[in-house]
Parts: sequence; C-alpha cells; structure tokens
Amino acid sequence: MSTSVLRKGPGFTPVIDVVAEDVGFVTAAVYGVHWRYCQMHDGVSRAAMNRIAARLGISVKTARRHTQKLCERGYLEDLTPELTHRPHIYCDTGGDIIEGLVQARLDRASSPGGGKLDLASVPLGQRVPPRWTEGPGGLDRESTKDSSKIEEGKKSEKRLFTDLWLMITRVIQGMMTRAMYEAHYWNAEPVRFEGDVLTVAMPSPSSLAATQRLNRLIIPAVEKQCDVRLLFVAEGCDAGVRGSG
Repeated sequence: MSTSVLRKGPGFTPVIDVVAEDVGFVTAAVYGVHWRYCQMHDGVSRAAMNRIAARLGISVKTARRHTQKLCERGYLEDLTPELTHRPHIYCDTGGDIIEGLVQARLDRASSPGGGKLDLASVPLGQRVPPRWTEGPGGLDRESTKDSSKIEEGKKSEKRLFTDLWLMITRVIQGMMTRAMYEAHYWNAEPVRFEGDVLTVAMPSPSSLAATQRLNRLIIPAVEKQCDVRLLFVAEGCDAGVRGSG
C-alpha cells in the first residue's frame, strides 16, 4: 500500500473505499485511525481504545468491536493478545488485502458492463458498493481551542456521516421502486452520528408515520450490509424508529 501521498496530509484519517466495501464504513474508519498511528516511528498502533474512539466520535465499545473485526479479517495483527488492562499493540497487515481489492475493482471495471449497478436488481442482504471518494474520516478531538480548527473538525465529522448516508441510500433504493424512494426518502437527511447509530430526520411527523413499516424493514438490512444502526426521527424531534440492540 502506497503511503507517500497520505503522509503529506498531517491530521488526515483515510477512509479507503475498497476497505469500506469489504468490511463496512465504520470498520474502515477505525482502520484509517490505526493506519494513521502505524505511520509513526515504530510502525505500530499503540493508541488506547478511548483515543481511537474519540477521533471518530464513537464509543470505546464500538471502537474495540471494529478493531477486533479488523484483526479477524486480516487488516490488523494484535501483537499483544494476552495483554490486559493496558492498550494493545497493533500492526497494519492490510496492504496485501487492499491491493487485491483494488485489483479486483479494476478487473470488474475493465470487464463488459463493469462498474454499473442496477439498484433494482440488488437482492436484500447483498453488500452494495459505496460511491464516495477517499477523504478525511474523523474529528481530531485533541485539537487546540482555535475556533477555526474546531469548525473544520465539525465539517469533517459532518462529511463522515453524510458519506455514510450516501452509501445507505443505495441500500434503501435497492429495496424499493424509484417512485417509492422519491416519495418517502428523497428529503430525508442525516443529522447525527453517535457510536454506531446514524440519526436520520424525515421531513415531518406525518412522513415518519407513513414510513414506519418500511423503516422496520430497512433498519435490519442496513445494519447487516453497512454495520450501522439507523434511528429515524421527524425533523426537530428526538423520538423515532430505530434498530434493536
């Protein structure tokens, strides 16, 4: 995996699209933070889980769960598996996997009809490729009190869950007709991302009520494919329909 370009951007946490396709958006963001620490002088990630979690605005439990998933999938290696009550040390081992995923994408793109997605034909339960570009994935919560840096951090956090919502809308579109999607979800907007829960505001209480049955089908499908739980609310309200757990 080439790191020369990313190293030129201090404070940059990559969310690599082929990794997000493979393991989900949040897991890819956690990998990006570990990757960032692995660029330090000793080549490993020694950061505590609360530090990993703070950079992405997620819970420590969520950061730990996604880190374990990265180890299971071969992106990270836990060099201290028996260690307790202290931060573990992780080695970035995902380079070969990422190169393979990139090559597979190039092969698909070069084949007849490659790169095209018929959303109406995507079966429920099949992972849908996201269509975002690589970009900053998290908020550096160790910033100074400089207001401009704080504002930029908020913008980065907003981009994180906006990109996530773009991926989720493709899952939703694959579950219904275009007319149904435009009637009910076209004006829905993500408003908050906490832990692994993305809060999505429907335009009005009546629109939320009209889509309750659909939402209860959408929530488990999105959790399965994107590893994110949804909370649907009416704009300006906190109560809504959400996933279990």
